[in-house]
Formats: sequence, C-alpha cells, structure tokens
Amino acid sequence: SDSSGESAPTPAEEPFVAKIGTQTYKTLDEAIEAVQGDEVIEVGEDCTLTVGTIEKAVVINGKGHTISIPEQDTDNHALKINASLTFNKANVVFTNENAEWTVTMSGNGVLTLDEGSTCIIEKHGIYADNYATINVKGGSKLTVQNTSYTALMADKEFANLNIEGDSEVIVDRAENKNGVPNGINNFKIKVVNSTLTVTDCEKQGLVRCWLTLDNSNAEISNNGIGISGNNRTDV
Repeated sequence: SDSSGESAPTPAEEPFVAKIGTQTYKTLDEAIEAVQGDEVIEVGEDCTLTVGTIEKAVVINGKGHTISIPEQDTDNHALKINASLTFNKANVVFTNENAEWTVTMSGNGVLTLDEGSTCIIEKHGIYADNYATINVKGGSKLTVQNTSYTALMADKEFANLNIEGDSEVIVDRAENKNGVPNGINNFKIKVVNSTLTVTDCEKQGLVRCWLTLDNSNAEISNNGIGISGNNRTDV
C-alpha cells in the first residue's frame, strides 16, 4: 500500500466537443439533435452550430468557448429560432455573408444570452415575428453592427427586447447609402440596470419602439433621426 498518503492522480478528462451529462458528441449539432427536456449541453472546445432550425428548447453552456454560426442550410440561409435557444458563458459569433437575415425568429422564438455571454452579428441582422423575445441578461452583451438593412426588425405587433442585469446591447452602423436602414423597428424594449446604444444608423435609430429605461443608460446618437414614435407606443 502507498504509505505516503498520496491519492492516485485523477485521470484527465477526455476532450470533447459537446456533452449532455456524461454522453459526449462529436459535434454541437449532434448534441442539439439529442437534447431532450431541460438537459443542458456543455461545450468542451470552440465549435460550430449548423443545425439550421431550433425547434425545441436548447440550453448551451459555452464554458467560455466560441460558438461560430455560419450561414445556414435553410430556405432563407438564416438560423431559424422557432423555440427557446439559450447561451450561457458563450462567445457567439455569426458569420453570414449573403443571407438577407442572420437570424429569423417565429412568434415562439426566444433567444437568450446569459451568464456573461457575448454575441456579435455583422452584415445582416435579426428579423422577429410578432411576440418573439430576445433576452440579454446576466452581464451579457449583444452587438449588431455594419448591417446593410435594419439591424433588429420585428413585425408590426411587436417583438420583445429585454436587457437586464448589467448587460448591454449595441446597434451600430446600419447603412447602405439608399436611405433605408434603421437601428431597431417594432420592438418593446425594456432596459433594467443596463445599457442600450444605437448609433450611426442611416435612417432612424428607433422606429415605432416602446422603450422603458429603469436605472439604465441609453445613447441614441448620430442617426438620421433619433427616435420616431407612433400612436400607442410608449417611451
């Protein structure tokens, strides 16, 4: 017996791309296909998400890794979020050169960034059907920049953008020299203990948005027009 009192070394964990419980998967896509109920997918290294459509609740713990989401193999080449997609501790980077939108959301779609996640979307933004929800919370940050059309656009019955818990949303540089791009259209925006920045949008910063600031800062600056309201919207 080992009289020194030292215990045997713990075996090193096998590397993995994604796992659910103890079951490992070669790709994040495979884990998303397999996930059921309220299981959490844990990411073990930088990886790519190409499932095309989110049709069920998916929670991804990025463990500080980068998750790249390229143009998707769907009819509109966007990631279609038709259920709840949550990123915790993840750095999410959308790389989408050609599609009209980087993300489209159905009315049941919920995109959540939590636990210090970051998300960067360039060139093409998010289109949300009525009642879809984007949550940026837990010290997370969403940046939508350099879009050639409106960065965050919803249908006329409004989608929801909730920014809370020392989090930040930045919309910057929506322009293509044709006078059309706006920053955010048709969202009900609630900012609690957080920051909203909408800058350098060619046409308007906020269009027909509800905006509530609670112990928060908003900078809506250097846009063609700052905020254009509408009957029955509340700022």
